[in-house]
Amino acid sequence: MSDYAPTPQPKKTPGSSDHRLAGLNPIGLMDGVLGGRSTDWEPPSAESLEPYFPGYTSFRYIDRGGMGAVYSALQTSLQRRVAIKILPPELVDDEGFMQRFQQEAQLLARLQHPHIVTVYDFGITLAGHHFIVMEFVEGVSLLDIIRRDSLGASRALNITAQVCEALGYAHERGIIHRDIKPSNILIDQRGFVRVADFGLAKSSLAQNTTTSARTRGFLGTVGYTAPEHRRKDTVPDHRSDIFSLGVTLYEMLTGQLPAGVFDPPSKTCGTPSHVDRIIRRALMQNPADRFQTALEMRAALASSLMRMGTPLVQRAIISKPITSMVTCVIVGMGLIYLLDALNNKFLVNRPHAHVSTAQPSVGEMTALQKPEESIIPLSSEWAVLHIKTRWPLVPLAVAKLPGWTFAEIHSESEQAEVMRLLAEKEFNSPLWLAAHAQQDDGHTPFTWVSGRPMDYQAWVGPHVAQPLLITEIQAKNSATLVAGEESPDWIEVMNTSAAPIDIVGYHMRQMVVQDSTRRFYSQDWLLPSRVPEGMSSILQPGERRVLICRNHATPSSSHMFITFNLEGTSARLQWCDPRGHICQNFETPWRAFPTDASIALAPDGKTWGWSEKPTPGAANSAVKTAFTAPVAGSKDEQGLAFLPDLGGRWCGSPQQFTKAALLRRKAP
Repeated sequence: MSDYAPTPQPKKTPGSSDHRLAGLNPIGLMDGVLGGRSTDWEPPSAESLEPYFPGYTSFRYIDRGGMGAVYSALQTSLQRRVAIKILPPELVDDEGFMQRFQQEAQLLARLQHPHIVTVYDFGITLAGHHFIVMEFVEGVSLLDIIRRDSLGASRALNITAQVCEALGYAHERGIIHRDIKPSNILIDQRGFVRVADFGLAKSSLAQNTTTSARTRGFLGTVGYTAPEHRRKDTVPDHRSDIFSLGVTLYEMLTGQLPAGVFDPPSKTCGTPSHVDRIIRRALMQNPADRFQTALEMRAALASSLMRMGTPLVQRAIISKPITSMVTCVIVGMGLIYLLDALNNKFLVNRPHAHVSTAQPSVGEMTALQKPEESIIPLSSEWAVLHIKTRWPLVPLAVAKLPGWTFAEIHSESEQAEVMRLLAEKEFNSPLWLAAHAQQDDGHTPFTWVSGRPMDYQAWVGPHVAQPLLITEIQAKNSATLVAGEESPDWIEVMNTSAAPIDIVGYHMRQMVVQDSTRRFYSQDWLLPSRVPEGMSSILQPGERRVLICRNHATPSSSHMFITFNLEGTSARLQWCDPRGHICQNFETPWRAFPTDASIALAPDGKTWGWSEKPTPGAANSAVKTAFTAPVAGSKDEQGLAFLPDLGGRWCGSPQQFTKAALLRRKAP
């Protein structure tokens, strides 16, 4: 999404420069407001930065722009990826520049909203590096979506409404974006909108901001900027963002910018006339004739969507953080008792129901208060409950939805219908189904919560008695393996059976253990789209296959890949077959993984240990220091997941994962 061209990377930190898929690339953050200078400065290597950032590890170079270089890193205390921007020394020497840098960092850190990329911290390292720490978001920019495919009216209006939520929040705090356009709107992996690059943002409450901004010349992007930005006698306010958003909405619908005298979308692409009225009002030359607030525009979008029969998907808006937290705690305590009562009333007395003692988190409690606001209708019979929650809490939410039930699928025709409806909505996130198993031991069957027989099954793949197994792991690769311009971390898997095995559907999970509590926080599947052209997804007996692991989904011409952070220092790995059964459970974490070493299965095929000579795709070399061997299966209770990316096939998944859920109308 960056407006800056990628530049050569430091030799020691190769990485991808594909901004669409390498997570949110915040290289342009603050570039515009702080001058947009160019520099010949050579960024430090990721490896050299790590010692100066206690609490952060697994540094990776992303890209650089005129205002510095950006790296991703793992914040070990919270086990989350962040983006860290390092400023070049020549800018640090500019006293005026540094004053503005601190002002703008503090300004951006005030924006705490689910649809705005968050600034976490800024400061100076012991080595003198000035830095800013931001949220790292994986996704694709709206610009790339527009270039790749046409957007339907309902999706375009929903995206615009989410941007309105972000802008409304910022405007209420006196902050104007000033560069709303498709490349600054990111769609994350959940389908949520994230407004990025508040780099041109200014505070409408700061009296000196306008003057300094104007001395640096025109701000914004030609084609999207409101006309008042070009008038010397006018001070633009928050309504200029509404104009830019109107331009963006028009472009989403038509693929064109509304330059000069332009045709309304109803004429060019057949959208309803009430959508024309929204765009026309947002694009009025006089700010007084536009929507006066972003939330007023959002209300118009919601009304338009209702008329189209596709209600706006509701999401939480944080308008008063302190009050919201106090209210959440008070309401949340009451909700725990309510959920407990619902659990007893609706579940305990049902012989086939699954009863769990899982307590909802604060976020889950907030979403579960009004589950009806998170329903995405698919048809008169099917819907998605778009609350990311754990499997045991889904029945509690469904109990508050008259007319709906936690969905079961009992025929191939039902399976095909749900898949078709999800494809129409472009919904591809995993969904919980109403089936569970008491543990993952390879033998315990799944059962529907209704007690009905599981007369139809649609597993991702067939049961394999001897599955593919990981034989080597390299979580800190520098020179062992090169894939294109990268030196990615990797795992090696092997077919140790006597029959061919398809690798599609195999997946990895990652978990942390805190206070003896296992918490799963990431997983990813090997999809058919990740098989390079000319490569088979079938592994023959004795064949080894190297899978590269990285935090973006850029296609590789030489290797299959999985989007996975392999170097989490307190994480455990699980390698699972297509049905979700754990083939290998690596319970022991590795700490300070040595560069270019590996954990490998010894040549004897029984013991595991550290190897100083990794052998990707070839027979393993001898191991030295022992490493705890993985085990199969677990006692984690399983929920049943529906996977749109794998044709709607089914897979078992630990109930601690959070997913949306499939709903079905109750039979009359």
